Amino acid sequence: MKRLLHIIFLLGLTIFFAAPAVSQTDSVVCTGDEAVYAVNSTYSYNSIFQWEVEGGSFIDSLGSEVRVRWHEDTDEGVISVKEISAITGSDTYCEGETQRYVVDVRSTFADLGMDQEICEGSSIEFSPGTGYESYMWQDSSQQSYYTADSSGLIWVQVTDQYGCQDRDSVELTVHDNPDVDIQVSTMYPDKVQITDDSVSFAAGEVEYVTLDAGMWSSYEWNTGEMMSTIDVEDSDVGTAEAGKQSRNYWVSVTNEFGCSARDSITVSVYGKLRIPNAFTPGGDQVNDKWKIPALSLYPNCVVQVFDRHGEMVFRSNGYESGDYWDGTDRNGHKLPMDSYYYIIKLGNGEKPIYGSVTIIR
Repeated sequence: MKRLLHIIFLLGLTIFFAAPAVSQTDSVVCTGDEAVYAVNSTYSYNSIFQWEVEGGSFIDSLGSEVRVRWHEDTDEGVISVKEISAITGSDTYCEGETQRYVVDVRSTFADLGMDQEICEGSSIEFSPGTGYESYMWQDSSQQSYYTADSSGLIWVQVTDQYGCQDRDSVELTVHDNPDVDIQVSTMYPDKVQITDDSVSFAAGEVEYVTLDAGMWSSYEWNTGEMMSTIDVEDSDVGTAEAGKQSRNYWVSVTNEFGCSARDSITVSVYGKLRIPNAFTPGGDQVNDKWKIPALSLYPNCVVQVFDRHGEMVFRSNGYESGDYWDGTDRNGHKLPMDSYYYIIKLGNGEKPIYGSVTIIR
């Protein structure tokens, strides 16, 4: 691009040249720039001018003026010019001395590196290098570095102390993390209770359940397996003699882009259906409810409790921890210490369970 005219006198020639001059003695240009150089003879007869350039290329030449593009691999350029004049009325030519002008060619190089790929939730910092006078990023920010966390083109333009500029760009791709969700499969669907993040079954009733992480590039379970599925037996978690026992299983998966995610599920194994024959609802948080944890495996169960007169004092459809009987009647009044009779219908076609439970106060 054409710069400010700068003047230097060499013998009988006045050389005008275009350079990014900040003072009248400055001779710095930038690599890749185009500059215009011209001479003006102090003699009255006609002249022709022979130009030469080192470290650059002629774009065009119009006698006393040339346009030069300075090469990017040049540190020091040289402009040479010689005047050849014809003497009026004769065939005689006068040839002047070659005049040389040294040009300081500066290089500015912004390098953001290669295109980058990262995973969702990550970020990456780009820098073209330090020591520049100014920086301009694609979002108009002007710091010496740029932190990105979304896909798109990242570019920067840098300017050095001489006004020389360079620009570089890279493409950033942000890949989604795996959407992993452990699924449960079983050969005993009527004996296994499955929710979003848990699975429950009774010891001795189910041979095993299968946890499936889906299709990904790699897997790592907390049990050590490195495959998409694992089988969990009741003995891996609990026994028929114990109450409710639980174990957390998690898997970390990686997709084809190297992005990872993790999901977990709780496997609970209930012992035999143990029904307490007494509890103490004294408000001390110790055995103060009639707890039957294994009944949560029977979401369609119905629990009914009657007093010695046959009046129903409690009823529950399902029997989760929030439904446990606390020793009050259906109006919330505390019941006296006594024995009460229950009927539990599991809702799975099996015969109802009958028995008695005593409130101790």
